[in-house]
Amino acid sequence: MKSNKIIKPIITVLSTVVVLFLAEFFLQKTMKSVKYNEIGKINYVMEKKLDVELSIWGSSTALVNFDPKIIIDSLGFSAFNMGINGTNIDQYNGLLLNYLNYTENSKYLIIAIDIHQALINREEFFETYKWLHHFGDKNIYNCHSDIDKFLMKKNKYIPFYSITQYDKHGFPYFRSALFSNTDKYSFPNLGYLPNGDMSLLRPSSSGTKMFAEVNKRAYRKLLTSCLIAKEKNITPIVIITPCFTEGLKNILFIDEYKKKVFKLKNKGVVVFDFLDTYISKNPKYFKDNTHMNNAGAEELTKMLIQNIKKIESRETN
Repeated sequence: MKSNKIIKPIITVLSTVVVLFLAEFFLQKTMKSVKYNEIGKINYVMEKKLDVELSIWGSSTALVNFDPKIIIDSLGFSAFNMGINGTNIDQYNGLLLNYLNYTENSKYLIIAIDIHQALINREEFFETYKWLHHFGDKNIYNCHSDIDKFLMKKNKYIPFYSITQYDKHGFPYFRSALFSNTDKYSFPNLGYLPNGDMSLLRPSSSGTKMFAEVNKRAYRKLLTSCLIAKEKNITPIVIITPCFTEGLKNILFIDEYKKKVFKLKNKGVVVFDFLDTYISKNPKYFKDNTHMNNAGAEELTKMLIQNIKKIESRETN
């Protein structure tokens, strides 16, 4: 009887451990099999499937602002938009480092930064469920540890802790991957997310005043990736993306922001300042103060193309 009292709890504990182990393994394996949307993009790079001549990196102001198909049609380069919504370089740089480590075809590395939060140090992860299944990767782990070292240590050292980090937003991806029978990635717009035509939401100058910030850690990550690109004979281009003129009135310390970004030129990084051009003065191009609609994305992509043609022309001459 005494032995049964001892054995039963042991069996219960072992069974629970086995179930949790299998659940975590199955969950992460399934998430790694997602072949579409932003989780698909992350997996695409982690499987070393993406290798194009021109890649565009950034948050939503990369995602909805640049159309790779227009670049391909005009320049003849293979191109892909790696924009990930709500995620600045402080969080996605580990993924970018992995890409730079293996890419053989890259000619141009485009990093889009907006005036609002592109170069701030994040205080917490954004949409953790997109990244959890790759926390075992060194670059992904270190990059996220910069943001929340304690949480990353819990994910690493507490068994099955990662299971608690998934939320309802990750379930549709898990479900679709679970019942999918395809091993092909699906990016109909080559990573670009069309943002609709003219919107009822008009850009405006109303709102809280904001600081244009350049924090050291985010800036260091930006510079590091650009320098690695240069070492591999890839031209790094940092783009300050447009802000609607009325919206710019809410932003403080713009000149200081630009001054810090322009210092990248001293390291051989190309910087395109598209913050306040003719595009910024026309509301027909904007979904809101910093995001283009479809017409704006087309116009902004054409502006990028014209500037790349100038670089190509100088190299030819």
